[in-house]
Amino acid sequence: MKLSVSSILLLGASLLTLSSCVTTPSAQKMQEANAMLKQSAKKAEKGDYTGANSAAAAIGSGVRGAVELAPVVQSKTGNEVNLKPMLSAWESGPYKDLRKALAGGQEKATTAAFTNLRGQCTNCHAAIGRPGIHVN
Repeated sequence: MKLSVSSILLLGASLLTLSSCVTTPSAQKMQEANAMLKQSAKKAEKGDYTGANSAAAAIGSGVRGAVELAPVVQSKTGNEVNLKPMLSAWESGPYKDLRKALAGGQEKATTAAFTNLRGQCTNCHAAIGRPGIHVN
């Protein structure tokens, strides 16, 4: 079977389009964690701290799972970035504070913890050269 140049170009464009839709398992876990972050925040806004804390548990497992799948990533600048120390700082800092605030049903502390958590997520994304990845 002989393919024309236009058929080859069309096939190549289709494969490129499909490959851009595919995400890595690590990225999928981060996307799931981001969705759970949004869900947790909505539940907390409604005063459902138990539900918010349950959703927050999924945030932690998603982020940890993503880092375990790809503990070292290449930044946009080509440098290798070890995500393990960032994960450790995130888990022992803003994530721990969020879980504590949610468990205690502390409205002001929860609001501050969500802000700090998102900030550290954004900082990590900037460190790997992907500041365009938004955190809900």
